[in-house]
Amino acid sequence: MQTCRLTYVSPVSAGILAGGVAAIFALITSLIGLVFSGLGANMFGLGGFVAILILPVVQGFFGFLGGLIGAFVYNLAADSLGGVEIRLEGGFAGSIGDYENDLE
Repeated sequence: MQTCRLTYVSPVSAGILAGGVAAIFALITSLIGLVFSGLGANMFGLGGFVAILILPVVQGFFGFLGGLIGAFVYNLAADSLGGVEIRLEGGFAGSIGDYENDLE
């Protein structure tokens, strides 16, 4: 078992991941809302099918922005506070030391 510190998160990668998760969550909740609203008869004042198209895109965009800003703030805090300590086990944990030696 090896202990490492996470001191940097790529803001764009974090934004893409957060945006994708938010879009998938919005799609699932839109589908559930569509089913429970009688197949879209009164969902949000729009057609339920339009909401299924619009909500995931909007949520994905705001999820991307949230991930981007969150990673940026984390990187600022990690510089001054030292980051998050993580423990890794298994085959990947042993290769981290080799990667760190390659960086030097």
